[in-house]
Amino acid sequence: MLSATAVMQAPFWEGMDLAIGVVQAAGLQGYCRIPLSQIDQELSVDAGQPMHLLRMRDSGEVERLPLEFEDAGYLTFTSRMARIEDSFFRGTSGAFAFVGERPMGMVVTTTDGRAGQFIRIEEIHKNIARWVQRSVRLGTEAPVTTASPIGDGMRIVLHSVTQPPLSSDFVPENMLGEGAYVFPAGRNQIIFRIPGVTAGALSQLELRSDPESDYALPRQIRIEVSTAREPTTGWRHFADVEMTPDGFATINRSAQLARWVRLTVETAQDFGAIGIGTVSME
Repeated sequence: MLSATAVMQAPFWEGMDLAIGVVQAAGLQGYCRIPLSQIDQELSVDAGQPMHLLRMRDSGEVERLPLEFEDAGYLTFTSRMARIEDSFFRGTSGAFAFVGERPMGMVVTTTDGRAGQFIRIEEIHKNIARWVQRSVRLGTEAPVTTASPIGDGMRIVLHSVTQPPLSSDFVPENMLGEGAYVFPAGRNQIIFRIPGVTAGALSQLELRSDPESDYALPRQIRIEVSTAREPTTGWRHFADVEMTPDGFATINRSAQLARWVRLTVETAQDFGAIGIGTVSME
């Protein structure tokens, strides 16, 4: 199973139940096979023309339910369940209506459980495309990885953080790639995993941040390690370090076995959001 952190933009569309999640993680790109251009469609359906609703149940089961198109407005359209035994139950919001294999819109609400109001596919595509062009550096975006050697260092994988990033441009995965992880002021526990069948020998750790950036640099950072199977027990003190004003925090000490490494940002050098550029270990 692959997993990663995501930054949700919600409500992405005020008044509509539509949110966007930005996921950045190595290995997930192959699962995202549908380009944005594939939803560049037009609502092309006549009254009474067959449609179907594609939705996922809590069990993970995907079901297709026949719909009957009723009418369309400028931003939305209405379709009704074709069979008396079907309904728009709670949690259906987010399901899509199709004509054949072409998406026509996403259901956002129902008044009586039988008829659903859908955002037209043209509006979904137009608004998402505008957001992508504004928020993502298309064509120049550097690949972001969650398990990569930094220099000649040890391979590390981001496991979790306790503070969300300020935006999708400052996700935690940036600490292992390009950019920076920027989060709200406050204590933050960041856990990394050292891949491998056995625990690795950790002796050096380095954090870097940009002193010329608009965010505050961390000050006091506590480092702990664990060889437990899960990062819930067995934490041992490894070191305490203070980042210098020029954005470096470096530790060199005798090696300790570690499967998990926990960095706790205790304080910052200034007010406001805190940023970490890169983390590397040996």
